[in-house]
Amino acid sequence: MKLLIATIVLAGTFFLIRLTGYLNKFLIKRHLKWKVLSRLFPLFELIVGLSAVLWTINYFFQSKSYYNIIVISIIIIFIGFFSWFLFRDLVAGYIFRILNNFQPGIKIQLGATSGRLIEMRATHIIIETGEGKTVKIPYSSISSEIVSEQPAESITEDSVLTLQVTNNKNLPETEEKIRKALLNSPWRLLHREPVIKLKAQNEVHYVFEIQVKTRNKKHQQYLYSSLLKQFEA
Repeated sequence: MKLLIATIVLAGTFFLIRLTGYLNKFLIKRHLKWKVLSRLFPLFELIVGLSAVLWTINYFFQSKSYYNIIVISIIIIFIGFFSWFLFRDLVAGYIFRILNNFQPGIKIQLGATSGRLIEMRATHIIIETGEGKTVKIPYSSISSEIVSEQPAESITEDSVLTLQVTNNKNLPETEEKIRKALLNSPWRLLHREPVIKLKAQNEVHYVFEIQVKTRNKKHQQYLYSSLLKQFEA
């Protein structure tokens, strides 16, 4: 009977953690402020899991003479695992920052991953990949990887261009023509869709703001020159 009750409690704890995990993901999507609080969710999982384990031990062994030894041992094991996961990245990060004096904005290669360095924090490094994704990499996972700085010309540029076009066509047709010119340009990075916004208009001109990603500043200049030749009034 005791085994059945303990199984039900542990199973209930497992489903509680899973349910709160789904609820946590739901709240992150609906409420931006919850994203900060959600960082405490792993701590919640640890506390609930540890409580369930301690309750089970108490349920089975409370009357035993070695009960206190079991409880203390379990707590030490949990603290040991938690400390190992935390401090391994802190120590690896300290060593990494001493050996690599990288500045935000440069492009670096971390093993098989490369991208623009955003920030080096205490336990992880943040980079933006060539696909535009922001990736957090724990220092412990790259401690044995080859780390190198890439040439400056490989750094991607977020470009905001202003283009004035004669309004001899309606607005949707003009936007579509500009979009096709951008998509066919060899100077634009293919993985990032350009964003075209109407900034102003009058009886003669449309003025567009174009957000586009290029490989470097030289490619940005080539792209802008190409657009000016095709559209500038």
